[in-house]
Amino acid sequence: MSDSPAVDDPALDALIERVQQARAERRTLCIRGGNTKAFYGGEPRGEPLAMGALCGISSYDPTELVVTARAGTLLAACDG
Repeated sequence: MSDSPAVDDPALDALIERVQQARAERRTLCIRGGNTKAFYGGEPRGEPLAMGALCGISSYDPTELVVTARAGTLLAACDG
């Protein structure tokens, strides 16, 4: 398994670096998408790690009704 993504993606590279650094330093991360469900469960813990930069539709197959979206993609991006 490779430590780097197959495509050149600066946003993904930055997230990978941040996760690896937090792991090496044994820091907790609080992964956030749109942060719309933060009220569920307990108080969020850890350093916020926003997924907003990792957005977009990776693939779409309307005949199978399947869409693959990256972690920071807003549902509004899927309209249309």
